[in-house]
Amino acid sequence: MILPTDRTWNLPRLQGPTFDVGFEMSAAGHRILVVPPTDVRLQPRLANAQHVFHAKKAPACGDLDVLIRWIETQGGEAPLDACVAALDSPGARERIFGLVFGGHLSLDLASAITDLSIVRLGSRCRMSSWDKLGWRILRTDRAPTSTSPDAAELEIGSA
Repeated sequence: MILPTDRTWNLPRLQGPTFDVGFEMSAAGHRILVVPPTDVRLQPRLANAQHVFHAKKAPACGDLDVLIRWIETQGGEAPLDACVAALDSPGARERIFGLVFGGHLSLDLASAITDLSIVRLGSRCRMSSWDKLGWRILRTDRAPTSTSPDAAELEIGSA
């Protein structure tokens, strides 16, 4: 993931090289995502991510297997409080946050986290779509874009 600074993102002469680095890394076989700095700070996404980070605990052995099975029986998604009940042990919510932090489970960070927040299998369990955020992965089959802000917007979409 490439997270340019505000200065880099706002100056076309610096933004172009950011995408050039992304295309070089993509051509070398890496999956690259360029994310505008303002998207990183969107609320409540940033506050939710910080909450998950600070509240997380290391999952217990077997937590992931229990939750994968539970979520699959619920059609691929389940409310946070139901996942906590499925673990039925102290610190379950915080251990779920640990699995979210590790990429095994996902929560919608664009909405306030409540007991009814939906938990899904994360990118390590199945591929997730960056398109939900309006971001696009750079592809090696495309030539680098021009350094204009309009061209950069086409690559990352809008959030």
